[in-house]
Amino acid sequence: MHFGLNVIKKMLKKKIQKLGQITINPPDELSDSQKIACVVEIKDHDLYLCKTANGETLLAELPPRFRCKIWVRRGGFVVLNTQTFDKKECKIQAEISIVIQNEKAWRKKKYWPDIFKDVDTISNVTTAFETTLDDNLIENPNQRQIYVESSDSDI
Repeated sequence: MHFGLNVIKKMLKKKIQKLGQITINPPDELSDSQKIACVVEIKDHDLYLCKTANGETLLAELPPRFRCKIWVRRGGFVVLNTQTFDKKECKIQAEISIVIQNEKAWRKKKYWPDIFKDVDTISNVTTAFETTLDDNLIENPNQRQIYVESSDSDI
């Protein structure tokens, strides 16, 4: 069975639109295993370090259905599902079930955490995390040292 290029493009476009509808419209309520979290750091192309409302830091995996279709940015919000990873002992502790794209609609829901209601709180979380990373960096001995001499006298 041979599909034309236009047919394949239309099929891909429909799949992406369906994914967009899943991520834009917030559900009426979240289950006990679902948590809203802020993406603090991108570890790999499909691994993200997320901070929940109670301050818990979890390593979350982006499922294959979202990969290369939806962008997850640092400082953005996601819904984590911890149910499948509760019993397993591995590095990955959660799965990203929803990438929140329409924050305005999500913030109106009763289950949205109070700590995430203030925009400044999110920027404070990410800047605090970045400063701790910068403090722990070791100076690279392989970089060349550049010395600039300035002379005030005319030659």
